[in-house]
Amino acid sequence: MTTIQRRRGHLVEIWPVGAAIDSRGHRVFGPEQARAVTVRAVMIPDRSGPMEVPGQGHIHIVKMLTSHDVPGLTTGARVLWNGMAWDVIMPPEKHYGPRSTRHLTTTLRERTSG
Repeated sequence: MTTIQRRRGHLVEIWPVGAAIDSRGHRVFGPEQARAVTVRAVMIPDRSGPMEVPGQGHIHIVKMLTSHDVPGLTTGARVLWNGMAWDVIMPPEKHYGPRSTRHLTTTLRERTSG
């Protein structure tokens, strides 16, 4: 049985990374909305602070814990949670152990609208 936090956690939509060919014939990688997966996850605030240029906004970083191993969840993927878009900034860390404590931890940064 999974922990209560992951069973009753937030619903998040994950857009995994996929490859595409741009207009010049180069292979580019980016989030694919067509392969979106919805999972339950725990969101833990990690840190926040002002951006490098004063007056430009604030950076918010959270850690996402999930039981599900989502293919394509790596740097460059996108997560939609709480009405906002978040970028995956670090590949997921796998934490091994019994089934009740096994999970993935992924670091996310809020996308700015600018």
